[in-house]
Amino acid sequence: CILPTVNAASVPDYSTTYTITLITDGTALWKVEYRTPLVTEEDMNAFENYSLQMNSVYLPELRDLMQRSTAQAALGTSREMAVNNFTGNALVQTSPTGKYGVVTYTFAWTNFAQTNGGLSVGDAFVGGMYLARDNTLVIRYPQGYTVTSVDPVPDQTGDGLTWYGLRSF
Repeated sequence: CILPTVNAASVPDYSTTYTITLITDGTALWKVEYRTPLVTEEDMNAFENYSLQMNSVYLPELRDLMQRSTAQAALGTSREMAVNNFTGNALVQTSPTGKYGVVTYTFAWTNFAQTNGGLSVGDAFVGGMYLARDNTLVIRYPQGYTVTSVDPVPDQTGDGLTWYGLRSF
């Protein structure tokens, strides 16, 4: 019996999607979603352990990181900025392709975008932005707004602008 050879891509350890929803006052509502396949019992145990420590360890780590990033961005842009309203959630999703651990963090970043005559995004990313291979960046803008210029060109447009990693901005 001869079987066909199948070259299957390896399953990534996790993927990350950064969704930034812009508000007309320049605030950005961030949602950071990590998805990891739960293939083995060891994967499930690791995810459960992470979930148990999320609010005591990982959410404070994210808050500290974003407060440092916001302080650097405020210096670089000469705009007062703040981050607040941090939340974290972990759940297991079952789909036809398997089980996934999904961790979602949300927070608000005040004065993320410039508001002079519209919204301008980008200068808050002091030092640039890097997307790893299995990362996605989505920027959504308020209803009634249109994009007048964007660089680099997004990989997809629709209800927002989407870029897929591997990419540096």
